[in-house]
Amino acid sequence: MDQILLKNELENNIKKKTKGTGVIHERGNVKDILPFNSSKKTKLMKDNYLSMMGAFVREICDVKLENNKKPHDIFEEDNVLIANLLSQVRCNDDDITFDLKRFLNQYLFNEEQIKPIHPYLYNHIPHQSKAEEEKFAMFMYDILIKDDNALKKIFNKENAEDILTDLILGNLSGIQPVDHQKKNKYQVLSKRVSNLFNEDVLYLSKHKDYFLEHFPLLVHFYFFMYVCQITIKLDQFETADMEEIESLYFALEWESINKRRKSADELEGYKRVKNRAHHLFVHIHTLSQLSHLNFNNGDEKEFLTYQQIIEKVELQGADQKETFLVELTDWINYYTTQANIKFDKRPDSIEEAFRILFDVLKQGMSTQVCIKYGSNIEDIGGNQFLKHRGSLGKVFNISHDLFLLLASICIKEERIPLNQLFSELETRGVSLDRHSKKAAIELLDSLNIIDKKSDSGDAQYVKPIL
Repeated sequence: MDQILLKNELENNIKKKTKGTGVIHERGNVKDILPFNSSKKTKLMKDNYLSMMGAFVREICDVKLENNKKPHDIFEEDNVLIANLLSQVRCNDDDITFDLKRFLNQYLFNEEQIKPIHPYLYNHIPHQSKAEEEKFAMFMYDILIKDDNALKKIFNKENAEDILTDLILGNLSGIQPVDHQKKNKYQVLSKRVSNLFNEDVLYLSKHKDYFLEHFPLLVHFYFFMYVCQITIKLDQFETADMEEIESLYFALEWESINKRRKSADELEGYKRVKNRAHHLFVHIHTLSQLSHLNFNNGDEKEFLTYQQIIEKVELQGADQKETFLVELTDWINYYTTQANIKFDKRPDSIEEAFRILFDVLKQGMSTQVCIKYGSNIEDIGGNQFLKHRGSLGKVFNISHDLFLLLASICIKEERIPLNQLFSELETRGVSLDRHSKKAAIELLDSLNIIDKKSDSGDAQYVKPIL
């Protein structure tokens, strides 16, 4: 009888350390699910986010930069773009030429970085840290983009709406099409998130000015929310519904909170994610090992969730299910022996074996590595979606800009009942307690967005914002 769990391959991924005790863990030829590095935390969101957005849009548009202009090159006297633009405008004297040149520099560049005055210009934002930016851009493409043909139209340079922008786009160069077949590197665990993102970004693109200003924030929000969802779902083992978005409690930036608020609660706010973040690295290795199954073939094995593994094994029949449990138990015994971990419990079910394997891997891994890997979540949230609230620590945070952006994409073109707005927010993973809802209603009311038909909350409507 053929093995279900490919133990020989797994043994090659577990190597004893040359110094000291314990083992070195390798994931094997299994798709990854996150772009994080276990040896360092990412600083992209803080330092090079706009550059990463450029790499992300180039992934969508299937293009690459011919050469990567560094920011300090932009303001050189021989700037080709500015020179080309000036050559096509007739100026009566040198003073006018100088003023026009200064205007174009201020119009196109901001602190030595390109201003995306048109969606197409995202393609021209240069790299700062190419390898890391492209890795994260590929991750965002794989998990967020459902139909890149629809999104490519947003970033088409033929959509200029005024003469100056048309002139600028017509003189841009340095972009080449990518000639290789696109291959997904990262396994998508929740298509629900990508469906919502595509729906919202297509709506937002209908409002050009607002889109240009808020597109990076929308991408950042969905990126952060996806990682939070994966962290929570993997810790639910086989009971997780990967297509259901867990709603988490946020606090509005301009309101005060206390420890009794849901956004500060360990089970409903950011602490729910933070307390599980150090499990993320262990779950990835646990599931990478469990994905080494004889029916999970291909050049690169699919990263399977706990529920998918159970479903696929059950399809093989009752006998095979028993065989898999025996093989999994045998593998746990092998691993604990190699890693010098005490193990004296025999699992009675596949579900129990999953948890035992997770526990022994957790013991066999560096605690600091697991913590460092999980802390990437906090770095992604940064000061945008997380805020330090004194003794409460960090909580999920919504700024004015973010709240109005989320409200805009929830309401879209037609007015909706006020309660439906909060329901749509929850669909996207954002819950507000009654205090936050009251503060949100006060903000919407001050902006004259609430359509007051009666004093009943159910009968109030919110009007489109864009």
